[in-house]
Formats: sequence, C-alpha cells, structure tokens
Amino acid sequence: MRDEFNVNRVMLGGKIDPLSEIRNAGIVTNGSVFWVKPTTDADWTTFQAQVGQQNVLGTIQGAIDKARDNANDYVLVTVPDSNAPYSPGSAINSTGTGAGTTALTINKDRLHLIGVGFNRVSDQYAVTVRGFGTAAAGTPVAGALVDVFAGGVEIAGIKFLGTMGTSAGGTVSRILNVGTSSAGTAHDLWVHDSALEWSSQEGLFALSVVTTPGTVHGARFDNCFLGNAADALEGAGAGVVALGAGGKRWNFTNNRFVMFGGSTAHPFVATGTGAKEYTIFEGNKFFQIGTVTQTSAFTGSVTIRNPVYLQDNVFVGSTTNAGTDPNVWVAPAHSGTAPFVYDPGLAIGTALIRAV
Repeated sequence: MRDEFNVNRVMLGGKIDPLSEIRNAGIVTNGSVFWVKPTTDADWTTFQAQVGQQNVLGTIQGAIDKARDNANDYVLVTVPDSNAPYSPGSAINSTGTGAGTTALTINKDRLHLIGVGFNRVSDQYAVTVRGFGTAAAGTPVAGALVDVFAGGVEIAGIKFLGTMGTSAGGTVSRILNVGTSSAGTAHDLWVHDSALEWSSQEGLFALSVVTTPGTVHGARFDNCFLGNAADALEGAGAGVVALGAGGKRWNFTNNRFVMFGGSTAHPFVATGTGAKEYTIFEGNKFFQIGTVTQTSAFTGSVTIRNPVYLQDNVFVGSTTNAGTDPNVWVAPAHSGTAPFVYDPGLAIGTALIRAV
C-alpha cells in the first residue's frame, strides 16, 4: 500500500520518502538519510527527483558535512556507473575519480556511513574509497586516508584502498585514524564488512592500516580485511594495527589480517601500553606472506592486568609466536607435540597447523 502511494506521488510530481527506499537495507532511524551519487551517473536527475534533491549529494564529505551531529543520521554511498573509486576529503569529485589530498573526515556523533549493496565479502563488490591513486610524489594525503573524530560511528560495506604507486613523498602512515580532535573522540567506533588495504607502498615505510593515539575506547572491527599484500615495507614496531597507549576494550572478531612482512620485527599488532582493561581478538585469521619469519604477531609491553586476549585465532605463514609478551594470552591452549588441525597460536610454512 505504501509503495503504491509513493508511485502515485511520483506520477503527480511528488517525492518518495527516503525512508521507504532504504527499508531493504534494514535501516531504522528517526534521523536523516543522505545519498552519495556521482553527478555524472545516467540516473542522477531521476534519482534526485525520487528521493528529493536535498537528500542527494555528489561527494561523501559533502554528505557527512550535511548530516547532523548526534542525530543517528545515515550516509548511503552508491557505486558510480563507471565503477570508479571515490577519492577522500575535499578532493572527492562528482566523477568518483582523482587523487585526493585531504583526509575524509567523520566528525558527527552516531553517523552511519554505509556502502549501498554491500555484502559479507566486503571486497570486490564494495564501494571503494581510494586515496593517493594519481598523486604526484610528495603530494599524498597527509596522515590518514580517513579520520574519525566522533563517537558511535558505524562504517560498513566500504573498501578503503591506499595506493601510492611509486611516490615516496608525503607523510601518510595509515588508512584509518581512530582519533581525537576539537570535534570529538571516536569512542565506540564500529567497522564491519569492510576492507582497509594498502595495495602499493613502493618507497614507503612504517605504514599501518589502523592507528589510534590510545585515548579512544570501545572500537570494534567485525568481518573486515585489514592489511597489505603489496611490498615488505611495514616499519619495525608499526604493526598493521597500532593501538598506542591506553585505548580500552577494543574488539576484533572474524577478520582477515594480511601482511607482507620484510623484517622479523614486523608485527600484525603493536599492542601498546597503558590501562586497556582488555583487548580481544576472536576468530581471526592472520596471513604472513612475507619472505622472513616473523618473531611475534603481537608486540608491545602490555601492562599487567590489562591483557590482550586471543581466542580461536589461526596464524598461517612465517610466524613463530602469536605473542611473546607475558600479558598476551592465547586460548584454547594445548600441550605436547602431536599435530592438530586447529592452531591455538602457531603455524609455520606448509606444515600441518600444530599446537605449541
């Protein structure tokens, strides 16, 4: 009945209620819903007429800026007709192309940034935001591809792809910065069904996928790809994920971590120090595809009684230990030398995954 009503409204020159158009996404909100769509798409004018011109923006940053703070607003990002990636920050343009020299900034509490049509593959068919793709040497995004400076933010169904080609310039060091600024602090961030990936790092070093200054609490990553399968250029101690000091109650569940480590000191996770209460990694798969044997997947002086807890994780490739720090805990634990199909913390080369 509601669909028929909306069809009649369009025929009479009215506009469809945007909330009726997102029912298949399972979104329930009393906030506003904004759409991001390149102005060059063939159905740009038609789409604006359907959902209302005021609800359709040509850039991701423009939609975020229009959303209200702490109002549970949604930003739904469509895939461009050309299947081209979006670029970050102020450099996002209507065609979905371009290098980008400014980080995409999320500074509205309880904002939901969703890639339209995402599925749990979260890779090939996700909406893609690419940074630094055609930037000249010395002109990449400074610092991060995405900055989150607000609480209760949700990100889903988006592939954030950092690529520098052969550029060795600039100060970029991470895909996602979960941080704090005058706009706020990114407590309770939830990233799921997404990918955060370096596709090329030639000439660069000390790069991470996720970083935090350590004063941000309650972040959660579910069913994501996090890593770099390009060059062996992670900086010693940097980590694919660098948690910094503090940062309480972070959770990583059912993610795929990939790294091409070029040094025995390159960790998957640099845990950091401070009063974290706990950091949990559960049901994740860690793939070390580099040419050296990684000493420890987790590094850092973890403060006593503030443990890093590993539950049902698998490590594949050249990794000697899940964590050498005395406060990195692994469960379930096995003893003896018999091989196991399940690995509680160690896997080397092509041998059977075995217990320590």
